[in-house]
Amino acid sequence: MTYWACSVYQINPDCDRTYITDIFSNENEEHMFGSHEGDPMSIYIDRVVQNSWGSYIDAALDILSKPFPSRRRPSRRIVTTIELNIQIFNRDRLRDFVIIYAAHGNAGNFRTALRPLYSSYTGEDKNILLTLSFNLRRKYEYLTSRFPGMEEFAAIQIRNDHVKKARVGGIDLEESPQFYNWVLDTDQSGRLTSMGLNIGRCTLKIKPNGSMYSSNDYRPVAPVVYLLEALLDCGGIVLQTDIGAIISNT
Repeated sequence: MTYWACSVYQINPDCDRTYITDIFSNENEEHMFGSHEGDPMSIYIDRVVQNSWGSYIDAALDILSKPFPSRRRPSRRIVTTIELNIQIFNRDRLRDFVIIYAAHGNAGNFRTALRPLYSSYTGEDKNILLTLSFNLRRKYEYLTSRFPGMEEFAAIQIRNDHVKKARVGGIDLEESPQFYNWVLDTDQSGRLTSMGLNIGRCTLKIKPNGSMYSSNDYRPVAPVVYLLEALLDCGGIVLQTDIGAIISNT
């Protein structure tokens, strides 16, 4: 069972830091970014706590529900509110990295909601948060040397007569024939879609799209920090710029 998930972003260096600081610094504030059928939709900043990495924020976000079907009228969506947490880094190597603790889709909804807020403040149509991806396939040797004992991996698009996708759990899977066959073998391997690594007493399931999840029943910051530092060390983070170009973060 998944207890928490998070996605990692980076603050757009082309955005006005004054506004970014303002929106994430003041507690008990509501920032309206749109509406649906007359109902306002907002970001809520409830609490801001300073920790050793920067600011940890309790927040909430209005999103649209799934369509409610009815025989008497067209399907309808309503505004509902989800809670999430945000870690903003303002120190050392991880300065301007942002972790959003929410399902990947809802983290993306939060990122999207920031865009009209920033546009109304500056008149510029820019994403405050830039997306990241993790190059797990090319950097698996470094990652498993730093965090040995892979407990899980998943792969799709496997070029095998019998196996087309696989999810494998176990111990020290980086040394297993299954990992070689489905991820590394040039003749039949597929695309690696997740790795489960033991990091700081927490097993993180890491995905190439910059997200991760864990079955731990709390939302730790430290294991995510250790992973990001390792990815920076090996050049395993890819930054998606606001105009779509890909650059390596080394």
